[in-house]
Amino acid sequence: MISSANKLARVTVSSPNASFSPALVQTMEAALNTNNPLAMRHVAEGAARVSIALRLTPKTRATITAIAGPCIQRMKAALIEISSSSAMKTGEAAGRLGHALGALTSYLGVLKEIIRSKQGEVHVLSDVLAQSWPVLNDIAQSTVCRSNEAVLSGLLDVHSQLLGVVPALIGPYIQPLIEFVVKAFEETKCPSALCYISNAVETFDSEPSISAAAGLDQNGTENLFSQLLSHICIETFAYATQTARPCDCQQLINGLFEMAQRYLLFCPGALLGCQQFSSLFEFAVLCLTELKGEVESTRAVLIFLAQLVGWREVRLGDAKMAKLSQHANSIDNLLARFGENLTLCCLRALAGGAPQSTWPAYSDCLFCIMLQVITSAPSSVADPNSSLNAWLRAAMAEVTTRHVTQEITATVIRALLEMIAAEGAKSKQKAKLCLTDFGKIAKGEATSEVLLAYAA
Repeated sequence: MISSANKLARVTVSSPNASFSPALVQTMEAALNTNNPLAMRHVAEGAARVSIALRLTPKTRATITAIAGPCIQRMKAALIEISSSSAMKTGEAAGRLGHALGALTSYLGVLKEIIRSKQGEVHVLSDVLAQSWPVLNDIAQSTVCRSNEAVLSGLLDVHSQLLGVVPALIGPYIQPLIEFVVKAFEETKCPSALCYISNAVETFDSEPSISAAAGLDQNGTENLFSQLLSHICIETFAYATQTARPCDCQQLINGLFEMAQRYLLFCPGALLGCQQFSSLFEFAVLCLTELKGEVESTRAVLIFLAQLVGWREVRLGDAKMAKLSQHANSIDNLLARFGENLTLCCLRALAGGAPQSTWPAYSDCLFCIMLQVITSAPSSVADPNSSLNAWLRAAMAEVTTRHVTQEITATVIRALLEMIAAEGAKSKQKAKLCLTDFGKIAKGEATSEVLLAYAA
């Protein structure tokens, strides 16, 4: 099937007047009949590329719509069966619905990367949206569909792709869409809901057309996403501290902090103005303690914290930096409050408490903490009673192993403080290498001689 799609693409380019819609539609139908998600994805992506090989001639819009047809029809048929079948057949129909949603997601994903619509013209995907929107709404209204993780994730993935490929057409529906996403998250704690919100935050920043279509100015957009984040945080905090623990819902934690990072990069005003901002920071510290180094979720938490604490070194536009500057005191106060625990978490992980694949993220976070404290209070380097010195000494005392002596910990602390004081942000790679060598010493994989490279 994939080979045939590639051949069709070559023929289409050489014969632009030929009609290949029937063959492409049949190929999509055949792929859906395999019940093989990988085959469906490959064929959907190939068919998208073939349709674009028409180079946006008058046939392109009709061809793109026709190729999407089998997925939409399969979704309609499965939805009808779900609403009128026994539990066993409902499960089978839900599986077919999930596959069709996945194929449509793959198809739209390729189109999103290569279609660029000009302002004022009818979007080439407008017919696809018109045909799929009613069935997508029906799926969203179905309790059975929302309770099926594969179907719900597939539905949210399709909406995420539509948000990216036709933002101006989605704008008028953004309020009910967000209400649906919130409801789905409240019911299931599905990480795909957080992924959708992440994509929405980025899209509103990069595509001004969606804000205009939604009737929102900059303040309105910021308020919308700030309230949304606050609600999501409250729901997640309650679930991860009462119903489960962070270590029991790692995908949820990963999704939350990847979303928080998108907020920081694309809508910092909504993040910093969120009523739950301080609680989110505190929850991040709790998660580092409880995740015990699980790679993906731990990395997401650390990246968020590192970029938040080290926001002055993140490359953002002037307006975003101004927002962060307005809230600099709030960030610094949180660091003063939780810096000691964060320092301990990072050094404990580097001393063997977490997989080595997470060390770069831990060392990056610790570097951002030290850089921020030293930059704001240069005297803290020489002052043995400074908070940063106290944090580092207390943490080193906790992580001392048979391979790590007091002399080694003193050497590491002195080397880190001196290089950051002398070189600032430029010392990042050297400081991270020093922390990596410290971790190797703690594991018995290196001796204290490696620290000679960091002597002043």
